[in-house]
Amino acid sequence: MYSSNTRYALIIGLGLNGLGIVRALAEHDVPMIKVDSNARRPGMLSRYGQSHLVESLKNISLIDELQDLLKQLAIPPVLFVTEEAPLKLISENRDRLLPLCEILLPQHEVLEQLMSKEGIDTISARCGFAKPKTVHLQTLADTDTLDDLRFPCILKPGRKSHEYGLRFKKGYKVASLEEVKPLVNEIIPVLPDLVMQEWIEGQDTDIYFTIVFIGKNNELVSSFTGRKLRSWPIPVGGTASCAPADDYHEHLVKLTCDFFKAAEFKGLGGVEFKRDPRDGEFYLIEPTVSRTDFQHEITVINGINMPYVIYKYHTNDEIISQKRTHQHFAWFEPVTERWAREATGIPDKLLYQGTKKINALFRWQDPEPWLFAIKHRMLAKLRVITQKVSG
Repeated sequence: MYSSNTRYALIIGLGLNGLGIVRALAEHDVPMIKVDSNARRPGMLSRYGQSHLVESLKNISLIDELQDLLKQLAIPPVLFVTEEAPLKLISENRDRLLPLCEILLPQHEVLEQLMSKEGIDTISARCGFAKPKTVHLQTLADTDTLDDLRFPCILKPGRKSHEYGLRFKKGYKVASLEEVKPLVNEIIPVLPDLVMQEWIEGQDTDIYFTIVFIGKNNELVSSFTGRKLRSWPIPVGGTASCAPADDYHEHLVKLTCDFFKAAEFKGLGGVEFKRDPRDGEFYLIEPTVSRTDFQHEITVINGINMPYVIYKYHTNDEIISQKRTHQHFAWFEPVTERWAREATGIPDKLLYQGTKKINALFRWQDPEPWLFAIKHRMLAKLRVITQKVSG
């Protein structure tokens, strides 16, 4: 089934994030094995690479199935992880998997620290980084410690949780303590690990991110800086669209590398910042570590093919220098970008001046993920119409 003399890229998690990695590697004809539990996810529908179904990306069965798969490959593949749940499983079971593949991971304790808001606060304080004042909440009684915070604030999970994600928003912007207590009371039984953070003034366009790949000897191998244009839900959600941010690249790369050096982190990572328009200060919001981020394809469409750089790094081949494209390309997720545009009323001609929009799903040479999404949305609308007519 798999070639014995080929170094594959093994991609774990084929959502929209994974689709971007698949297309980035396909540009250079990298052989790929795509691993997911759902054959209908965008990356699995791509015409590139071979698909490999597993039972789940979220339980220990994944490790058993990955180990069986890796033993079939004569040359250790380069591993790309796109989601936090499988990353944690792989890190916890690294003694079983890492000898059979190529991926640059920090120590597990470092990874755990960088996945928790409390750990991030500790590292930020060690660096002297500007960070919004934060309080950690584990019980309803902890809300009594919020007196020193200035409202508005944002309430969000202290760590990623599947159960939390099923029931609650990514974050809640709250204007007073009276708004906080009912939310905490509802969330704590599901996730007794929350943070309250002072809200930094500004728009979606004041949120910046820097993605880096740091090599084994702490060398900066590749980097890219961008900023959000729209987010969903507004104003606390994930990226709906983003674009390059060259003006702040040098400054934010330094801040990002300083943070990761203090954390003793190596490999693929990124840091999100929010710029306070009142003083121009960049506040560290959160890092993403050892996996690709949702909007990671923004690097590729702007000339910095970071997934391919990582693949070449692990094959010990010479890495060809890459330069930013002269034109700016914006990456957007079509559904949430439309919702955000309708909610804010900001027209494209104001937001995307001098920037060409690239749909995260649609590519002429790889149309199936986009066609499937269109079909899915049309069927959903048809069901709603049918229910109204029958009702």
